[in-house]
Amino acid sequence: MNTVTTVPAKETIYIVFTATALKTGKFIRFFTRGTYNHVSMTFSQELDKFYSFSRYNIKAPFAGGFVEESALRYKGNCFAKVCAVPLDSEQYERVMEYLNNVYEHRNEYVYNFFAAATCTFHKNIKVRKSFTCLEFAVHVLDYCGFPVSEADKFTVSNLEKTLNRYTICEGTSNEIFTFNDWSNDDYISPLSTRKKWFGTLKQFGRLCTRLTMQ
Repeated sequence: MNTVTTVPAKETIYIVFTATALKTGKFIRFFTRGTYNHVSMTFSQELDKFYSFSRYNIKAPFAGGFVEESALRYKGNCFAKVCAVPLDSEQYERVMEYLNNVYEHRNEYVYNFFAAATCTFHKNIKVRKSFTCLEFAVHVLDYCGFPVSEADKFTVSNLEKTLNRYTICEGTSNEIFTFNDWSNDDYISPLSTRKKWFGTLKQFGRLCTRLTMQ
């Protein structure tokens, strides 16, 4: 069984902000007037793979959940910013245990499209085992005891400002990231039109069911 087992040189969680090149990313940045639209995290100084809530496949923008992202998703002139948040031993063990549990049960998690659609209106629609990339980053930071505010859940820019003092680098992905292989990331795997729409409808069905049962 694969787990989130990358051991950092120091007990640090790297929060990674990216300005993705896809149309959805450009739309989010235009609408929020922010520099970045996506948030990931990693424990590796190599910055070669990240953990987040995002689309599974490039061809299916509305089918997403917990993913292990290869840095190859961002190869090119994608602008990025990395913040290194220090953790003590207890915080590190706590967050690793949590992430390993999420990874093990990743098929139970879905992307929270309701929260993504309403966050800029300062509405936070919580759904069980469902997050946006921003919600998940804030949740993990809060889970390990890092002080975050309610406002950090609404826009990537808010969280970026909260973590600004932890910034260690900012520039293009080609300058910052390490590009190895796709590993467990299915981002560019072949996907038929049928599977694309079936997966999308399935995700929305699960999300709606959980919302109505809360």
